[in-house]
Amino acid sequence: MRSITVAALALLFLLTPLDRAVAQTGRDLLQQALVRERANGDLRGAIAIYERIVREFRADRPLVANALVQLGSCYERLGSTEAERAYQRVVREFADQAEFVAQARTRLAGLRTAAATAAGRGPVARRLLSGEDTDINNLNDMVPSPDGRRVAYSRLGTDGALFVRDLATGATEQLAPGLPAAWNSNPVWSPDGGRIAYGSRDDQTRSGFVRIMEETSRREVAAFRSDRSVPLDWSRDGRFLLVRRLAADRTASASLVLLTIGNGSMTTLADTVPRFSMASFSPDGRFAAFAVPQGARTQVFVRPVAGGARRQITDANGGDSPRWSPDGRFIAFTREDGIWVVPVADGAASGAPRLAYATEAAYPQAWTETGGLYLTVFGSGSVAYEVPVDPLTGSQEPGGAQPLPDQVQQGHLFAWSLDMQRIAFAGGQGISVYAVDRQAVTRYEIGPRAAFAWDLWWSADGREVVWETDPRSLPGTVLALDHASGTVREPFPRVPGAGVISLSRDGSRMVYKRMAADSSGIELAVAPAGRPESAVVVAAARDPHAGPLSNWVRPRFSPRGDRVLYGRQDDLGNPNTGPWMGTLWVASSDGTGTRRLGTVNLIWFAAWDPTGRFIAYTGSDSSRAVLRIVDVASGAERNVPVPNPRADLLRVTDWSPDGRLIGFVGGEARWEYWVVQDLLEGGR
Repeated sequence: MRSITVAALALLFLLTPLDRAVAQTGRDLLQQALVRERANGDLRGAIAIYERIVREFRADRPLVANALVQLGSCYERLGSTEAERAYQRVVREFADQAEFVAQARTRLAGLRTAAATAAGRGPVARRLLSGEDTDINNLNDMVPSPDGRRVAYSRLGTDGALFVRDLATGATEQLAPGLPAAWNSNPVWSPDGGRIAYGSRDDQTRSGFVRIMEETSRREVAAFRSDRSVPLDWSRDGRFLLVRRLAADRTASASLVLLTIGNGSMTTLADTVPRFSMASFSPDGRFAAFAVPQGARTQVFVRPVAGGARRQITDANGGDSPRWSPDGRFIAFTREDGIWVVPVADGAASGAPRLAYATEAAYPQAWTETGGLYLTVFGSGSVAYEVPVDPLTGSQEPGGAQPLPDQVQQGHLFAWSLDMQRIAFAGGQGISVYAVDRQAVTRYEIGPRAAFAWDLWWSADGREVVWETDPRSLPGTVLALDHASGTVREPFPRVPGAGVISLSRDGSRMVYKRMAADSSGIELAVAPAGRPESAVVVAAARDPHAGPLSNWVRPRFSPRGDRVLYGRQDDLGNPNTGPWMGTLWVASSDGTGTRRLGTVNLIWFAAWDPTGRFIAYTGSDSSRAVLRIVDVASGAERNVPVPNPRADLLRVTDWSPDGRLIGFVGGEARWEYWVVQDLLEGGR
């Protein structure tokens, strides 16, 4: 049906020349714009015509409302914030056009919040597709078409089938079947959007190919024998593919190869690249950017395609999976803490890398025309819940687990204020802290290095939200946000060598991990806030009763501050493969004694109740996610029924001050597809 529509529009395009000085009617202009948008993929040209319609045909309200919806759709595909303005104008000015108002409202529902729109600055992430759909639940190679209207992906983890999905309508078409015929992966669009290259592997015949298929006809136009190879990028002139080829022994090593489409010849550009790393051509086709392992890190290099020395463009902190911006002035790459951008000129770095967008487990797929970036993101589908419980019995009170407002559904931590009138929330892809009063959400924009919280709590006076920042970017740093003013301060100077910091309820003491003075291992210490010289060791990895201190079970003071809960991770087998035993411990804050609690195989997160009598924790028991309450004095445990997400995504985040509610975050591990708008704002 889509091909018929495109053909019809193309015929209309021929019958209605675009170069006429004056169109006969606004309807003529609308058809011309539709042809440009849908038949030719010329979004910029279509935008110019839609805007002309809005300017010159105000009296024709149905026409203008329609043009605004189409205008917003074009901007949306480009990843531009102008999309929201167009949709909002329809809703605000054309209430009598119910059909187009409904379309505009539907579009707006999937866009960023009104507060973020009003701010209009900095990178803003918007989710395009969720892994809730069964056919994309295991994707990791979703890539947009050049016009931004469609995405191609393979269904990993199931049968390796290849698909194309329309982002506007959700319509999905299968391009190539999966097993038992073949295992397909890593689709790459041609510059004109008419063809898709992908890797194909038949384990029965042990043969591998890089195949090229026409997207509309499903006709294979080329196949290059190259075992265990997948395409990564297509040069803009259509002549070359960057191909990653695994070693014959199926080790983690791979090489980067330049495939000439005309004759099938292959030239090695890099002997060793990471197995799952991406690579890309510069817009002018002169250079290729790729990652190379260098010791414990990977570094991004640029090399002339025609031959010559490669140049490193990342600093000592490394980088991976580079993607060139459309204008050739920047390269985006990944690190553990997010998406970084480095300016480049003539194949070399022309400035220092900077963190453009903080997130985890994200892979850049392609740039938008307006300086945004499409990302494939893993594990962002979390939902925040509160469950009313009786701590003595573990039973739920009427109502069961209830999800928190939609505005706080995409994160990992939240905490109630002591008066329970507000909830501080850290999430939104790691860039925001929210305060929620059940009716409204206040969003605070905080620099990306500082905004990712590893623990979160309220000050005793209820004025500030306090959190430990990401120790990889700001180690040993605690920040406090004034809820009323939005200002951020450091309660005390950075603590060198400290990690996993938490404060007592009154803010006077801190508990944290550090290296032992004799370098014999990691120890857990309690000290006055900001004064490590007065620390008391309460637990150490060299203790005979346990393994290394866990990063997952965050150390937390009891409400009175006399005890500290913490976790250990005991390796019961191979140190690289496990199995592991995550254990929960309580220690006196003066270092006089420790005690083990909890009985499940792997404990992830834990929190005190307001009386200090109970601890709620989450973990995995025989691959099942569990939420349990343990009596600290007796060690007795009670199960709390909860929705059953994956075990490693079920985490206790807080216990309400009145002792009636346990807050937790759960979700399914899944791939999602996002666009980060205005990624380069302020950095061009």
